[in-house]
Amino acid sequence: MAIYLLERAFTPGSGTHAGLSRMLVSAEDAADALLLAKGYSGSDSRNHWNATDTTVTAIAAPADWEGIVVEIDVVSPAGVIVESVSVTAAASDVVDDIGGDLATALNATASIANAAYNTSTNVLTVAGAADGLGDHQVYVRCKPASGNGGDRLEGIASFVSSTTDGGSAGDALSVTLDGAVVVPKVFAAF
Repeated sequence: MAIYLLERAFTPGSGTHAGLSRMLVSAEDAADALLLAKGYSGSDSRNHWNATDTTVTAIAAPADWEGIVVEIDVVSPAGVIVESVSVTAAASDVVDDIGGDLATALNATASIANAAYNTSTNVLTVAGAADGLGDHQVYVRCKPASGNGGDRLEGIASFVSSTTDGGSAGDALSVTLDGAVVVPKVFAAF
């Protein structure tokens, strides 16, 4: 089963059928997607949603996280940001690459020397017990690539499946990254 984007070509005099010129359809294959589109719009004419005037594009989830920005803030009990890091996923990066990059970035800060990423468990130790930040809070934002240069205001909440923070100063801070989450990506805007 896949998702298909169907786009009818505009030809003078054809207009749209039932006001539709594009559809997203879940189907077994492209031929079934066309049949579903035709059935949905009530068209039994071969002039609507057929293979000669409709472009059918299979939409597959991307395999890499290229362009996705992940930010981490470590915030003191008083509400002050103590450390803040940001990494941007490169071409072919997967969750483990992002976790490793975040650990490296965290270890480059003034307050953290014991960040680590475990590829077996997807656990990112944001700050180890020896860093003395266990009573702090951790905020993670996973943001989609911005195609228009605009601000990335919204985060993808499903990127982090659990957080361990706000304990005592001698505890470690950690987050578990969801290695099975679907890569967030905008395929088309219309």
